[in-house]
Amino acid sequence: MAGFNNGNLNSLQQQIQNLQQQYQNMTSPNMVVPQQIPMPQPVQVPIPVPSRQVQYVEGIAGAKLYQDNLPSNSSEIIMDKDENIFYMVSKDANGTPSRHITRCRFEIEEIQEEEPAFLTRKDFDDFKEEIRRMFASSQPAQSQKQITLSSGAKKE
Repeated sequence: MAGFNNGNLNSLQQQIQNLQQQYQNMTSPNMVVPQQIPMPQPVQVPIPVPSRQVQYVEGIAGAKLYQDNLPSNSSEIIMDKDENIFYMVSKDANGTPSRHITRCRFEIEEIQEEEPAFLTRKDFDDFKEEIRRMFASSQPAQSQKQITLSSGAKKE
């Protein structure tokens, strides 16, 4: 070992120990993990829900103005505040208002709910007795007639 002396050997051993130490540091459980950059989450865009409140306008001019302020690809039914008329206004997907506004006249009619008819116990018993009497009068009276059978025997 002419090319190696104690100094070179010690130097090589030191390098091996340094590499082993670096390897242990890289694989140790206490190793510091670099922080991960969080991935951006997809943004949830709220879906617009059409209002469910009754909107009132003043005549066809008010309906046209309301239509101009509608979002694209939508339609609504609005009421005239002075007359019994409703309008249906709409815009297409490009945001262009429909050239035709549907206009309908209506009449307001009060709806009276009918009270449900209930049968009292007395009414039920009277009805039941009337049915029994009808069946009793429609059936022939049971009589003590003798019927002669073809065999010559009598049946009573």
